[in-house]
Amino acid sequence: MAMKLRSRLYPALVTLILLSTLHATAQKQGEALADSLKQALPTIRSDSSRLDVYIRISRAYRYIAPDSLMHYAQEAMPLGKKVGTPQQIHRLYTNIGIAELLKGNYQQAKSIYDTAYDIAKKAGDKKLMESSLIGIAGVYSSTSNFSKSLDYMLQAARISEEIHDTSITSICYANSASLFGSEFNYAKSAEYAHKGLDLSRNLPNTPDHAQTMGKCYESLGVSAANQEHMTEAQLYYDSALAIYQKAGMPMGVANMYYQIATTQGDDHVGVLKYALKAQAIFDSLAPKNLYSMLNLGNIGIAYEDLVRFPPGSKTELPGVNLNAGKEQLLKTAESYLNRSIALAREQKTSDMQAVMQDSLSGIQAMLGEYKDAFLSLKGRNLLEDSIFSQENKNKMAGVDEKYQVELRDSQIAAKNAALAAQARQRWLLIGGLILLAVIGLLLYWQNRIRKRTNTTLLVLNNQLDEANDVKLKFMSILNHDLRAPVANLINFLHLQKEAPDLMDAQSAQLHSQKMKLHAENLLLTMEDLLAWSKGQMKNFTPSRKDIPVELLFDDIQKHFAGTAGIEFRFDAPEAFNLHTDEHYLKTIMRNLTGNAIKALSGTQNALILWKAWEKDGKQYLSLTDNGPGATDLQLRALYDGSLPVGIKSGLGLHLVRDLAKAISCAIAVRSSPGQGTEFQLSL
Repeated sequence: MAMKLRSRLYPALVTLILLSTLHATAQKQGEALADSLKQALPTIRSDSSRLDVYIRISRAYRYIAPDSLMHYAQEAMPLGKKVGTPQQIHRLYTNIGIAELLKGNYQQAKSIYDTAYDIAKKAGDKKLMESSLIGIAGVYSSTSNFSKSLDYMLQAARISEEIHDTSITSICYANSASLFGSEFNYAKSAEYAHKGLDLSRNLPNTPDHAQTMGKCYESLGVSAANQEHMTEAQLYYDSALAIYQKAGMPMGVANMYYQIATTQGDDHVGVLKYALKAQAIFDSLAPKNLYSMLNLGNIGIAYEDLVRFPPGSKTELPGVNLNAGKEQLLKTAESYLNRSIALAREQKTSDMQAVMQDSLSGIQAMLGEYKDAFLSLKGRNLLEDSIFSQENKNKMAGVDEKYQVELRDSQIAAKNAALAAQARQRWLLIGGLILLAVIGLLLYWQNRIRKRTNTTLLVLNNQLDEANDVKLKFMSILNHDLRAPVANLINFLHLQKEAPDLMDAQSAQLHSQKMKLHAENLLLTMEDLLAWSKGQMKNFTPSRKDIPVELLFDDIQKHFAGTAGIEFRFDAPEAFNLHTDEHYLKTIMRNLTGNAIKALSGTQNALILWKAWEKDGKQYLSLTDNGPGATDLQLRALYDGSLPVGIKSGLGLHLVRDLAKAISCAIAVRSSPGQGTEFQLSL
């Protein structure tokens, strides 16, 4: 009888973690925190600040004193309605709901949580919504409506997963584990318990975190116990007990004492030892709690078992006379079962009440109270009949639902007849939709035309950008090729004007000849550029023809005739022609020669050698100097088009690179420190 009762109590062992969104203070907890806050309360002038302190005081009692939890939340409610935010008012209602639930006032708790959920939904605060849903789930679980409780709990889990609230998700998993265990689905219970533990291990150490860890271990213990794995269940319960004791959570400690009592098997003294320790805490904190009701029944059964299976004479249990007479032990058992039945009746848990009255009838029969035993059995049968009647009511509700569906179908048929009279309005609606479609097509066509126009404008803008690039290149060429001769001429004129005594007549005549030569070369350059620009003005593209290489070499000699200290040599086969754009190639050769002259500054026996030849059907030009050589950084402009161009200094190698690309001329460079540099042009 006793073992049967305890096994039937296992699946009902469900309490849920409810205060999930309230954050605990790390340094002070429980009564110590509440006392310090109460001392500070009279000194706070701001209503909003006072409300925050009231909420924190109430919250500090959530795991240790349900009456104080409710007292301070109710005391703060008028102030909350006056100055509180939706979040603050929601927390007050949540605290009151927790207290009502722990005290066994389930209808009041459900009403409070419904109000809290309405506040959260109106505020659009998903964290508050999930807290309210967890509270509603707790109410349904406490009244053994586990499927309804699980529905609300999983709604909260979906919200927490959506907003990535890992702490709440772990709590929902822990609660779901308890609920699946209540429905005898131990595999699912263990699965959710392990998922809750995995998430909790990475969370900050708060009371909510401790409660979650403890609840997961408890669910694993319940699953193991219901599968008769008592040793494994004991280990899980011990783990949960250690967590609750360390966190200072007396309700959790009491729950674990109750669970440990159910694992003691035939050790009736052990059952009584842990059950009495649990009941002492329940009586002081939450005497109407579901665990309290179940624990009272187990205590009554344990006293009955002491009569059926007396312990040894040396067995002792502080506070309990194990050797009392049979009648006294049975009377004590009867007293505890009557208390349990009274709670079950008050909380409307008919299945638990029936089980308790069945056990009570056996004890009364052992006491010779046969009339009372008969009444207890009769009450048990009436309760079972009421449960059966409720099933019939459920079936009748199904029939009624079917009728309501058929009634709605007939109403729909009547409405369909009325809809026939609205045919003309429907056609008008269709006409309006067609008109909207036409307007939509016109807008679509207009959009297509706009896209084509934008495409055309984009092409014109690209062409304009290309024209600007061409103009910039042309101006850069003029700057690069004209700057040096003009600078030399200006320097000579300044010298002649400001320091004529520095030059004798012979030096002055020599410089005059050089300036004349530079001026003539400048004029030739300008004429070449003018002719070139006229021919290239439209598209700035090369015009290819056969050019005698002697003409190109003569241009280099004339252009750099005034260069002192450098020997120029030219080597090419007779009557050798190059097929390319004359002006492009002249500009390239002049720039390369000018760069070589700059590189040879200060070099003894300076030499510049231009060669032309043909090999394997390709024509080649090369410039070689015996200067100090060039670095990769100095030559980078030949290959990297992203380097900036300086307007003051001209294009230099930038110009050589771009013009060579335009006439399909490949440029190769070989340069070694102290060995000079060679540029090879392949046409």
